Amino acid sequence: MSNSSFSRVKLVLLCICISLIYACSVQKDGSTGKGMQNLTARYNYIYNANILLEDYVSELYASFPNNFNAVLPVHLSPQKFNPDDLSSGSPDKALDEILNKARTIITDKSLSKYLDEAYLLMGKSQFYKGNFFLAAEYFDYVARTYKNQPKSLLQGLDWQARSLMMMNDFKTAATVCDSLEKHLGLTRKDRAEPLATLAQLAINLNDAETAINYLTAAIAESKTSRNTIRWHFTLAQLFQAQEEFEQAAAHYRKVQRSNGAFDLYFHAGLNLIAVDAAIKGDQTGRAAQLTALVKDEKNEAFKDQLYFEIASLHLQNKHYTEAASYFDKAIANSGSNNTLKGLAYLQLAELRIAQQQDYRGAKQYYDLSLSNLPKAYPSYAQIEKKSQNLDYLASRYQIIANEDSLQLLAALPAPEREIRARLMRFSDQPDTAANQRISADTTVGNSKQPQRSGKSYFQNKNAMEKGYADFIKRWGNRKYEDNWRQSIKTNVANTILPAGTDPLNAQMATDNLQAAGTDSIELANFLALVPVDAAMLQASNERIVNAYIELASFYSQELKANKEAAGIYELVLDKYPKNSQLALINYSLYLLYKDADKTQAEKFKTEVLNNHASSVYARIILDPNYSINQNTLDQELNTAYSKLFDHYLQKDFAYVIQLVDQALAKNAQHRMAAQFAYLKAIAVGRTQPVDSLLQQFQFIKQNYPQDRLIVPLVNEHLSYINANLEAFKRRKVALTDFDPNEPPFSTPVQLAAKPTDNAGNNRKAQPDQPALKVQEAGKATDPTPQITSTGPFKNAPSATWYFVIDVADATIRLSSSRFGIGQFSRGNYPEADLRHQLVEFDNDQLIYVGNFSNFEAAKSFQERITPQLNRIMRVQPSLYKTFIISKENFDIIKSKSLLNQYLEFYNNNY
Repeated sequence: MSNSSFSRVKLVLLCICISLIYACSVQKDGSTGKGMQNLTARYNYIYNANILLEDYVSELYASFPNNFNAVLPVHLSPQKFNPDDLSSGSPDKALDEILNKARTIITDKSLSKYLDEAYLLMGKSQFYKGNFFLAAEYFDYVARTYKNQPKSLLQGLDWQARSLMMMNDFKTAATVCDSLEKHLGLTRKDRAEPLATLAQLAINLNDAETAINYLTAAIAESKTSRNTIRWHFTLAQLFQAQEEFEQAAAHYRKVQRSNGAFDLYFHAGLNLIAVDAAIKGDQTGRAAQLTALVKDEKNEAFKDQLYFEIASLHLQNKHYTEAASYFDKAIANSGSNNTLKGLAYLQLAELRIAQQQDYRGAKQYYDLSLSNLPKAYPSYAQIEKKSQNLDYLASRYQIIANEDSLQLLAALPAPEREIRARLMRFSDQPDTAANQRISADTTVGNSKQPQRSGKSYFQNKNAMEKGYADFIKRWGNRKYEDNWRQSIKTNVANTILPAGTDPLNAQMATDNLQAAGTDSIELANFLALVPVDAAMLQASNERIVNAYIELASFYSQELKANKEAAGIYELVLDKYPKNSQLALINYSLYLLYKDADKTQAEKFKTEVLNNHASSVYARIILDPNYSINQNTLDQELNTAYSKLFDHYLQKDFAYVIQLVDQALAKNAQHRMAAQFAYLKAIAVGRTQPVDSLLQQFQFIKQNYPQDRLIVPLVNEHLSYINANLEAFKRRKVALTDFDPNEPPFSTPVQLAAKPTDNAGNNRKAQPDQPALKVQEAGKATDPTPQITSTGPFKNAPSATWYFVIDVADATIRLSSSRFGIGQFSRGNYPEADLRHQLVEFDNDQLIYVGNFSNFEAAKSFQERITPQLNRIMRVQPSLYKTFIISKENFDIIKSKSLLNQYLEFYNNNY
């Protein structure tokens, strides 16, 4: 080739290169660049990402473990992602790929018209990963940025509302749904899923009627088969819950006639059985139909559901034994259906309480229920609270059970009463009678009124037989006669043992005889509790009533179970129509029914106003601002009392007497009046003879007989003074000694000074007195628990326990509060030598009361003082909390962080 030809070729190639370079150098904001970005964004990214998302959602619908025991959500949503739980959320390669494609559009295709779809894909991917907060942020951005694009705006609002509902932020979700509904009226396309989202919000807010309207509209506009089938099922459930059974049946049949998943088909048929029975008003054939379904081989995978339905039917009919049996079968066949397993365990827990009063067994079932139910389950928090606070409930039921048994003993002839009491006292399980109490439980089924579903000790054949066998083993085959114990004083030969007793048992009998003296003392103490006269019976009934009221209050305030609380209050009215708490009970029922049943609310309101017109509850009903005014008055009197106590500490007794008289003249009926009167009484005792002091004490007893804080203390003082009256009369001033924290005019109680280290700083006081056992009569100590530890703290046996009040403010003066604690301790535990001491660190002050010889004794003290703390503590309730701690663990706490660590340990282990 000639040089000229070669030169021409080079020239052509150069021109082509220049053209290519020029073409590639066109500005990105040119029409050619936008067109190319739109083309690649749509087909390389948006299309493929939507295919991936559709495949993911289809697979999710096919594999999602629906909970058919609750209303099905209209859209499927994954578990919320928990960074502390690697198993939570939905890590998936398909979702990661969708995220990458969407990011590519946003970063590299920023001039394309598909940015809104890219952000929507980002939000949907995060949603299905369980990152609902991030998802909501993306959808909020789309709704704000692309508000002129109706399709993107609707999707942004729709998915933002879904994300907020998954975070239980229903208030914000409702605001977003208001905007969504407004914009739905401006378009005729793509309305089905937003309408379903509006229905879901109504379901979450328990507004079934609104949910039905929205979901009916969503079904009418739906173009996706899987959505339509699911929504028919949800709509049927809503109609069934509203007892519109004909409508429910129609929608269940539509599900059955569809080509939906078999689980939807099966559960639609299952619910149809219940709905048809309700329509016909005949439940007799329902169990037979369910049993037939169990036998059908094609339903093998759904046996757990069938057994659960049969169990629920038995529960509804109050066949509790059969119900428990079928719940057990449901659990055994549940496989991977953890939600149903959790619900079955929950029902067994409720049955344990209602039918057997087995609180320990119930707690185990509650814990098993919690370990199987998803944390998103609507009642999860309530079940968790029940499990954590079962000991509180158990203690109240125990009081009721003990008093029931004592009253049954009181109804027996004296000789038989002693034998029956011994059967109870010396069984291997001393609290058998308590555990077989007459139940007032309201947690089983949906009964409107709590029923007596259990048996007392004397009505329980198994308990009686076991108690009798234990008695024979211990005391021999005694003849039924007066003074039956006398024959055991001679020799062992007079005690006839059961046939077949071996020498070891004979030796046990000999040992038991040696302990007969001690046992007789215990028996005498136990029989002393039997309410054999009218006054004792009234006191026993009052203890039962108070225990029921505490139960009802707990159900209402802590568990938010108003129906159960109302049932307990109504049971008390039925069993004890003349108790001293009628005003409180009727007012509480008025509040419980105020929003739920206007007729019932008006009934109890009228009862309060007509028959308890002078009560504080009538004043609250008549004056809505009464509570506010009363709170203001409480604060003013608290402040006044603290100032008065300061004057008392300064020995300005005359001023104390003067100001108390002024305070009582204005607030003679206030709940703090007895405390003011007591402060005046001891000020009088510091300045006048004993007769004046006794006069003040009698004034308190006459004017405030129901006060549980001051009157027991006054009685203890009077007992001591009367026992030493001559010595007191010789004094010019009744109370000559003076201790600002513990004014001792009863059996002397010394308060240890707060110890300091060499530098003079506060440190923990070390008790120098032996541990004392403070425990209510008849209450058995639990066996030593298994030792567990968390960090420096251990759940180990200890000889010394404290009740602690933690005040989270080091600036508050606690002298008057500590004085109140001393009042309570001396009035309720006069012989226990309980002391309270103070330790400070960081911004906390810890008042600790002791010594208690075991956890149960400290727990008993906590339960008795807690109702009075609002009167004792001159501190806002939000600033203090109480707990129990062993001496070994208490000595470890030297900082706020360690205190918080122990509180977590305490909540998990006690």
